Amino acid sequence: MSRSILGVALASHLSAFARTPVDVDVPGVQRWIDGHTHKQGISLSQESRRAVILSTSSCLLVPTGGPGCGKTFTTKTIVVFWKAMGKSILLAAPTGRAAQRLAEMTGREAKTINQATSLTLDWNGLQSEEMPSIWFLDC
Repeated sequence: MSRSILGVALASHLSAFARTPVDVDVPGVQRWIDGHTHKQGISLSQESRRAVILSTSSCLLVPTGGPGCGKTFTTKTIVVFWKAMGKSILLAAPTGRAAQRLAEMTGREAKTINQATSLTLDWNGLQSEEMPSIWFLDC
C-alpha cells in the first residue's frame, strides 16, 4: 500500500474515530479527579481539569499549548484516568525523541506517528476490541 493511500486511510480512520460517541458521566469523572488529586497530593488548574473532563468524551486527543502551560501534567492525569477506566490507549508523537519523552512522562509505551500509522495496515484483520480505545497524539 502506498504512503499516500495509507495517509488517506489513516486520516479517514482517525476522523471516524474522533466522531465515535463516548458516554460520559461528568459527575463521576469529577469525583475521580477529586479522588486522584487528593490521593496524589496534587492539584489541577481549572483549565487542566476541563481538559481531563473533555478527554473523556473523545477517542482522539491532541494537546496543544505553549511551554509551561501544564500539558505534561494534564497528559499524565489523562493517561492515568483512561488506564483506570480499563481502556487501551495508543500514545504517539511526531519524532522518536518526543515519543521517548511521552513514554517517560506517562510510564507507558509511546510510538512515533509513523510507527502508529504502520499499525493501521494490520487493523483490517483485528477485532474491534483489539483496537485502541483512544489515540493520544502529542504534537
